Amino acid sequence: MPADAGERILLVEDDLLQQQLVTGILEGAGHTVLRAAGMTEAQQHLDAPGLALVLSDYKLAEGDGLALLGLLRERRPELSFILMTAYGCIEHAVEAIRSGADDYLAKPFERAALLLAVDKALRSRALRDENRRLQSALSEQEGLVDLIGRAPAMQRLYRQIQRLAPTTATVLIEGESGTGKELVARALHRLSRRAAQPFVAVNCAAIPEGLVEAEFFGAERGAYTGAQAARPGWFEQADGGTLFLDEIGELPLALQPKLLRALQEGRVTRVGGSREQVVDVRLLAATNRDLRREVADGRFREDLFWRLNVVGLSLPPLRERREDIPLLVEQFAAAASRRHGLAFEGVPRPLLRALIAQAWPGNVRELRCSARKTATPRRSRKRRRLRARPAMAACGCPRPGSTSSSWSAPCCSRRLPAAAASASARPACLGCRTRPSCIGSKSMGWARQTASERQSPYRARQSPAADRTRRAARCGAAVL
Repeated sequence: MPADAGERILLVEDDLLQQQLVTGILEGAGHTVLRAAGMTEAQQHLDAPGLALVLSDYKLAEGDGLALLGLLRERRPELSFILMTAYGCIEHAVEAIRSGADDYLAKPFERAALLLAVDKALRSRALRDENRRLQSALSEQEGLVDLIGRAPAMQRLYRQIQRLAPTTATVLIEGESGTGKELVARALHRLSRRAAQPFVAVNCAAIPEGLVEAEFFGAERGAYTGAQAARPGWFEQADGGTLFLDEIGELPLALQPKLLRALQEGRVTRVGGSREQVVDVRLLAATNRDLRREVADGRFREDLFWRLNVVGLSLPPLRERREDIPLLVEQFAAAASRRHGLAFEGVPRPLLRALIAQAWPGNVRELRCSARKTATPRRSRKRRRLRARPAMAACGCPRPGSTSSSWSAPCCSRRLPAAAASASARPACLGCRTRPSCIGSKSMGWARQTASERQSPYRARQSPAADRTRRAARCGAAVL
């Protein structure tokens, strides 16, 4: 990658003859040279547009080259730096390299050595610029990684996010429930200069009514019952970063003027305290309500609405971007499969067509829950072959009409005491059509009335002896 011709180079040299010699070599190679004799004059050129390289002698009229290098790394860290030093001061060159210099030249040096060092430093700067550009592009992609969609409405949203993220403007994100308002807020934070600072997300609808002010602005010890120690509020926690207020339309009307003052003044006072604290917070708010209607109905302050609505973002519902449903389903189902440790085999086309046709009132959140079901383990379609068994009563006896040859009359006697199982005491079985009709029903506390007797009042009025005879004959047992 050759260095671009015509780069601007700052030459800091107090020796006028040496300055003219080096200037002639650099200008002969097509570069533009800015000249300075000392630190003061060099500082005036550091902010020159298009400056790419600083070439400085170690000994200067004011200070030295290492001091200039330290100043350069504070003000213009992207610039390349080459230190020129006398032959006997090689330790200065080593110190310069450790301090961040790109190269050094030992005096006296030849024309070829000078141009080689300059070209090397300019190449290094070009590589650093390319690396920063790629990292910036990668950060933008990572910042939008949670937002999925190819629809035109989503593409417009991506461009708006990239345009608003570097600013400090307050953004009001509007959209139906489940459209991804918090994901947009996190993308705005990740792509901003505050990305390394805290991101504090607050659901205004879930704040206890008596603790709203303390949660926002903090509280001193003893400010209310149960305040055992002082604690910071959300504004203090998000200092230097981003505060995201979800469902801002649910904010109590009594707290809205205090929130407005905190946004305008950049100061908060803890509950129970008197000292104001300066906070630097970027505010992002989201709502699924029509705040303009809320203002008209008197449920939301108009001045707070205009303070929040500096820039507005509107998220499209899923029904307006149905072409994104297959992509969303694939992403959600694949993620669920990885979480369950399963191989993802794709989503069947008939299922995709059915999903596209649905209304999705819950938007992306509802679709995500449905897509996760496609990745859960399913029961195998193979059914085990069951062996044919004789019909059994609840007591374990074959039912009347069974073809089993292993049936014997005293089937229930194994469950009873010997006295109750005696054949002379009572019939061996009083019928096995239902479980309560076994001979052990009375000893086990079961009701003697059978299902057929409960259904037939006529049979219930028959004599007990006739009833026992009828049931015993049906079961095939002998009545003694």
